Amino acid sequence: MHCPIMATAALLNWLPILVVMIPTWLGAAAGTADVPGGLPRIVSIGHGLIGAATQLAMTYTVVRMVWLEDLPPKRGIWLMRIAIGLWILTVLGGTGVYVSLYVG
Repeated sequence: MHCPIMATAALLNWLPILVVMIPTWLGAAAGTADVPGGLPRIVSIGHGLIGAATQLAMTYTVVRMVWLEDLPPKRGIWLMRIAIGLWILTVLGGTGVYVSLYVG
């Protein structure tokens, strides 16, 4: 039951990424979004880069675990560990973006 739920979650996560996060990140990187320069912009860009790596890792992991089991590595647990580590970094980066924009 875990694999189909995670596959659905990882694939549905592409919707807000494509509709909201990528356009906002591109605006922050280009300096056209409502993200002030300095630390907030740096934190936003870093969060976007780590988040992109995380989403790609999660997508590969669920595709490999659910549909294409012959893809490397042989033991999928390593993919899951990498994905959760990146996900934690992404959550911390998102918290950093919020704090740098709205608290600090």
